[in-house]
Amino acid sequence: MTVLVWVVLYHDSVARLFTLAGMGTSSRVLMCIASLAWLPNMMLWALSWVCGGGFYVGDLASFTLWSGHAQALPSLPMFGLFPDPVANASMRVVLLLIPAVLAGVLALTALCKRQAFGLLSALREQGLARLDLKLVRVFLDSLIGLAASVALSLVALLLALLCSNGALGQHRLAHLGVNLSESMGVFVRGMCMGTFVPWFAALCIAALILTYNLTQAAVSRRAELVSTMPSQEADADHSPGSSSS
Repeated sequence: MTVLVWVVLYHDSVARLFTLAGMGTSSRVLMCIASLAWLPNMMLWALSWVCGGGFYVGDLASFTLWSGHAQALPSLPMFGLFPDPVANASMRVVLLLIPAVLAGVLALTALCKRQAFGLLSALREQGLARLDLKLVRVFLDSLIGLAASVALSLVALLLALLCSNGALGQHRLAHLGVNLSESMGVFVRGMCMGTFVPWFAALCIAALILTYNLTQAAVSRRAELVSTMPSQEADADHSPGSSSS
């Protein structure tokens, strides 16, 4: 999606590079077809850029949401798609929240669906009238499942980013792609926050409802005990032992 936005916004820059290179229509078509081989790499770089990690073209250029500079880049038309920094601070915040929001939606769906963790159905069945070990087990199982999903997703993403990195030379273009520590840092923060916040929110809501129900039950039992005390005292006053005395 991000790459498509880049194509729409920066196709003029690509056309200028075609013109500077003196390419005709057939050469442009062939170059565009050849550039499709870079599409998986650009999609991963775009993902890193959107999430705040950015990407680099050797020592010649770097692109993040906050800054972007390039000098003496090779006249490859695909380089004309590389983005400018996002000037609007609110838009940057929205973009940075994308991984957390997506992870949160997926986690909430998994928690609610009976075919997945079934946490919502377990809460309905138990009713939260008392603390049940089955409900505790459901919460623990869902937490372990979410943690495993995050770990597997991060490992897959790390492998994909490793494959997307490369080189176009031995000196200034020796590194092309993302900085793994920066990109994985933003991915870990976003995915962990988005994944575990719904689980923690469900735990807090369940704890509040359980506490309320237990408190109401305790108040009801106390009221019943208080209401039965006068009748017990009256029965004691009318007992044979009390009348003979």
